[in-house]
Amino acid sequence: MGRLRALRSDYERLTARRKHLRTRIEQLGEQLKESGDLPALDHLKGLTLFNLTRVAGQTSPLNDFRSGRAVLRYASLNLRERQSSSYRGQTRLSKKGRPLLRKILGRTVFPVLRRRFLYGPYYYRKREEGMVGSKAKVAVMRKFLCMLHSLACSGTAFDPERFSTCESQYAQTA
Repeated sequence: MGRLRALRSDYERLTARRKHLRTRIEQLGEQLKESGDLPALDHLKGLTLFNLTRVAGQTSPLNDFRSGRAVLRYASLNLRERQSSSYRGQTRLSKKGRPLLRKILGRTVFPVLRRRFLYGPYYYRKREEGMVGSKAKVAVMRKFLCMLHSLACSGTAFDPERFSTCESQYAQTA
């Protein structure tokens, strides 16, 4: 019985610590939003300030990267093909960068894959084209990270109308 009480108290202590750390991370996220280092996207359905702050914590300032491809390479979401003389293998992720960033990106993007949310139409279009679910999720992760980089570099606010239309159609309406 004493062992059960000790385990219960450990559980309660760890739960309280986890809750405290989560609020601290969210406070840091608010500070990053105020300073302009983190794009304000937590108003979108499915994205939380907690997850966006974790992504920002893993990528350092996104302004430091020269291009979106550099960010993808840092996160090891860049593609590579295994080949040797006449052998051509499958195209896969390089997985040479930060595995924790890939994990956090996956958790950040997962809630946004529903049909009516931000990346839902893109994800389901990829699935209908024959892409496997995990590959389609990685495609969304790549697109999301490039979007974060471009928002951080431009310093503009997120515009959902611009996000959902192609560049030429947006230029015509603007």
